[in-house]
Amino acid sequence: MNYSIQDIENKIIATLSPLATDSGGDVNTLDTYRGQFGDGALMEEDALLLCPAILVRYIESTYDPDGGSSYETRIRFALYHASSNLAPEERKQDVLNLLYKSKALLNLNDLGLDIAPLTIERETMVTSSKNVTVYSAFYSTGFQEDVTKYSA
Repeated sequence: MNYSIQDIENKIIATLSPLATDSGGDVNTLDTYRGQFGDGALMEEDALLLCPAILVRYIESTYDPDGGSSYETRIRFALYHASSNLAPEERKQDVLNLLYKSKALLNLNDLGLDIAPLTIERETMVTSSKNVTVYSAFYSTGFQEDVTKYSA
């Protein structure tokens, strides 16, 4: 089965939707990463209003041919978890709670697709400024992809 990166990213966001404030959760922003916390944006008021946030970012795909007309496609995503609580220790605890809750929803979940279940690879701090703390969690999945769809 062939899936686009956007298909899987949309399913990740949908799976995390119970964490969103409009579903009774704590997360103000659940979306695709579009540079919201890059290039000095951590100091901008708009970035602070996003928090708490979980933002999904496509990282890479790798392809392993199976000798026929298909590849084993592996895809990696990073989820940025951000908090803008005023007290630094509370910010860190908020982010760690978000990491735990998202892992409970995503790890070993096939998202209802014909893919290998998402697997957590690692979690790491991205940055901690005066205003915002951001951690990332890296997940991977895979599926058999028919490469004949790319033929002219």
